Amino acid sequence: MTNTVDVRRRRLLICLAGLPMLGTALAACADDAVPKSAPGHRLDVDMDVKVRWRAVEAERALLGLYAATLTAHPGLSDTLAPFTARHTEHLDVLVEGGPLPFSASDPLEPPSPGSADVPADAAAALAAVAEAESAAAEARVADCLAASGSRFAAVLASVAACEAAHAATLESA
Repeated sequence: MTNTVDVRRRRLLICLAGLPMLGTALAACADDAVPKSAPGHRLDVDMDVKVRWRAVEAERALLGLYAATLTAHPGLSDTLAPFTARHTEHLDVLVEGGPLPFSASDPLEPPSPGSADVPADAAAALAAVAEAESAAAEARVADCLAASGSRFAAVLASVAACEAAHAATLESA
């Protein structure tokens, strides 16, 4: 009987000694590139990352268009300054709101002003910016429908509404 108790005790001690190694092995197998704070299933998180990146790139493109328009038409600075400030806010919220895929460039750095074609006439330039705002609003609505997270969808809906308001305001300017 003593022999049976010793064998059981040894098995128990061996199992207890191996638990930390088992935990480490399981943690290494479960290591994932998606942040642990990201809610939802992996496929949903991956889709939201793609949607977020698309929205970030769109905001950067709009900021580039605004910069190019202001370079070509400095007289429009008072008209376009509030819109540029809003797009900078949108970009900040989108970048800080969740994970983004790897990028060689800083997502908060807008593209250079020379990357957009701007009409020579100031009224035509404003119309082009209004058209870009309208297209961006439609794209953000589509992104909102593709987003899996409700908070992220609400952010995209807010950005879409703001861009639609920009388009309407610029069309009436």
